[in-house]
Amino acid sequence: MSNVINLTPKVLIILVLCLCWGQVAEAKPDPGACVEQGALVWNDWTSIDAGGSGMPLGETDRDYVQCKSCHGWDRLGLNGGYARRSRTAEWPNAGLGDSNMVSRDIAPGMGDFYHIRADEVLHTGTGRAFEDGSGSWVELGDDPSPAEIAAHASGYTLGNLHPDFSTTGANAGDIVLTQEQLDCVVAFVNFGDSDPTFYFVRIDTDKNPAEYIINAAARPAVGEAFYENSCRSCHGDPFTDHNGVNGGKPAGGMLAFLRGDGNYSEFVHKARWGIPDTAMTRTAIGSPDSQDMIDVMLYLQELNNANFFSVGGTVTGLEGRGLVLQINAGDDLAVSDNGSFTFPDALADGSPYTVTVKTQPLNPDQVCRVSNDSGTISGADVSDIQVHCSEFWINAGLNDAWYYSMTDGQGFFITVFPVMGSVSLSWFTYDTVRPPADVTAILGDPGHRWLNALGSFHGNQAVLDITIASGGLFDTATEITRVNDGTIILTFTDCRNGTVEYDIPSIGRKGIVPIQRISDDNVVLCETLGDQVVTQQNNITQKADINVAEAEGTPADAIEAPMLVDMNAGLNDAWYNSLTDGQGFFITVFPVMESVSLSWFTYDTVRPPADVTANLGDPGHRWLNALGSYHGNQAMMDITIASGGLFDTATEITRVNDGTIILTFTDCRNGTVEYNIPSIGQSGIVPIQRVSDDNVALCEEFLIQ
Repeated sequence: MSNVINLTPKVLIILVLCLCWGQVAEAKPDPGACVEQGALVWNDWTSIDAGGSGMPLGETDRDYVQCKSCHGWDRLGLNGGYARRSRTAEWPNAGLGDSNMVSRDIAPGMGDFYHIRADEVLHTGTGRAFEDGSGSWVELGDDPSPAEIAAHASGYTLGNLHPDFSTTGANAGDIVLTQEQLDCVVAFVNFGDSDPTFYFVRIDTDKNPAEYIINAAARPAVGEAFYENSCRSCHGDPFTDHNGVNGGKPAGGMLAFLRGDGNYSEFVHKARWGIPDTAMTRTAIGSPDSQDMIDVMLYLQELNNANFFSVGGTVTGLEGRGLVLQINAGDDLAVSDNGSFTFPDALADGSPYTVTVKTQPLNPDQVCRVSNDSGTISGADVSDIQVHCSEFWINAGLNDAWYYSMTDGQGFFITVFPVMGSVSLSWFTYDTVRPPADVTAILGDPGHRWLNALGSFHGNQAVLDITIASGGLFDTATEITRVNDGTIILTFTDCRNGTVEYDIPSIGRKGIVPIQRISDDNVVLCETLGDQVVTQQNNITQKADINVAEAEGTPADAIEAPMLVDMNAGLNDAWYNSLTDGQGFFITVFPVMESVSLSWFTYDTVRPPADVTANLGDPGHRWLNALGSYHGNQAMMDITIASGGLFDTATEITRVNDGTIILTFTDCRNGTVEYNIPSIGQSGIVPIQRVSDDNVALCEEFLIQ
């Protein structure tokens, strides 16, 4: 209804409305028969009770000719209950996603403060033809052409336009509003006591579902009596899904209906004025006024608030369209923007809940994952569910050896723990300055340093806390001291490339290191796991039986492990010996080259003298790298000692061979490192196990294949 006219100053109308409300409990204006008919016209002017004579020939979908479809039950357009009403082939909306927003909000009190005229309803010569309602809809396919996109946008707006209700315009000769219907719908819209301001102090459409603040004059005890006297006989207990005179509507029961988005607006219209061509007439309800409505709404709202609680959370990283969340494998929630979300249907106290992603967003294609996804309602709303979306998700296919081509002799070992949702990074590097010439090492280079970092990942990024371990001795049980020293932000753009952004306060250094794989052998695995995440059919990582068994109280050693007959990329992980705290191994299998690398993060065989210090890390830090071919479950590897480097700096590196390692795996959880290092005159066998069993299922899947 266009051509907005302000017939009365806004301030005066607000004042008049407030004065009227102050007396509302004492006297109510009589709506009269015409206003009552106008309310039915607003609902469905084609109905017999509203004075209509059926659907016009030019339209088949009733929603396209109803007043409430574009203006909302509350006449507030996007400012009311229809704030999120979608535009579909079956119905128009209140303007969401449409460039044409003329006169959707026509509520005099809470809205634009004006009274409508009959000519504004008719839209003579300016309204659309009936057949341009549902007939205007153009469906978009998965890969629409520019012409299809343009046609969709044009039809989207056309179907949302006001029909021409005149006898001389686009729908001349078809069924249109009668003069009586026209006069009465104008009288209804202009009837002050039916304005939403008499029902609601505020409708917060930023919340989903919309939050209704009911007028302070409401009396819930009186509202309970109204429900018992006027509603229960047809709708039954408000908690239950009643099927009687009401024909099973609303589905789920009255309280369930009111928990839906924007449904108080629909409720108050139907409960006050009735539903045309049904048993729910205004007379059957008891001809209620606005006071009755706020009383019964507050009564029902308080019932909901006391017994039912909402489930929601926050969406981040969303760029695509079409994201649909689902709760308890039933109710869906379409999400279009980042920010908070709440499922429309609240759950009873004590109810379990599980939130999943039903449909992933497209354009761009993204994968959204849910954390804090399940629990039990415990006397309060749930608002801590986290949904993060990303075009690339960190997965176990990134477990590999990584390096920066400008800093020879340094590198990173990355291990993804998909079940825990965390990532570890170990950086084998050097101190920021070379040790003095008189500082020597029995094993390795006295300048060796290594850092460990651990943290959670979301999408393509992980924020890790750096830990410095010190006090150890080579392959010896000692007491280890750990201190935190800064952060690392690990980001991957794809399965081949990433960045390590570090901030290490102890040395006053910050920087960003671009990283790539030492070999592309495991890129295919990463891409495969990524595809499985996209389709939510990741049969590898979902088969983490060890985690299920441990959750059910079954000890890990009680699970029969299949024999490892051939090394595979599922062994790419962080390994350790439980007797030597603060030391460990990073193993990377290169299946194409049929080789395996091992890096041993350890210490010198003796502690450095007390006067030997380090800018970064522990002066006793040492690391060894070994590489060799594997055959079956065993690999023969040559140890290499690198020396001469500086932290995150391009320097000339010297490498010398220093012994051998025989790496053997009995299964996907256990192995041995048999070493022989001539420079220190030591040999031994170290039993190793995974730091976490997150990637056992991946390894065992390879055995099955």
